Amino acid sequence: MNIVNCTPHPVVWVREDGAKQVFEPSGTVPRLETVTEEAGTIDNIPLVRNTLGKVVDLPEPVNGIVYIVSFLVCQACPDRTDLIAPDTTPASVVRDENGRIIGVKRFQKV
Repeated sequence: MNIVNCTPHPVVWVREDGAKQVFEPSGTVPRLETVTEEAGTIDNIPLVRNTLGKVVDLPEPVNGIVYIVSFLVCQACPDRTDLIAPDTTPASVVRDENGRIIGVKRFQKV
């Protein structure tokens, strides 16, 4: 199985034994379009209403390839069995001594 990182940053999987595997960015970053509409003002501060649109730049399925994507992209494509997202819940995330995320113990599917 080939795993392709379609996020803009390296994704680090921290194994149970503490070893790390880094998935470097592939250069392809699927995302959800954002649809923005004006929603008035509060004390002259402009407000907008943002809604998520369609997924763009997502590679087509290829036999033997799994794509790491954002959780939002993964959720927007429930029929795609080839998409996973880093699990950044407290049970999975690994942090350094300063509290910064350095990796995840697992990935998630929709």
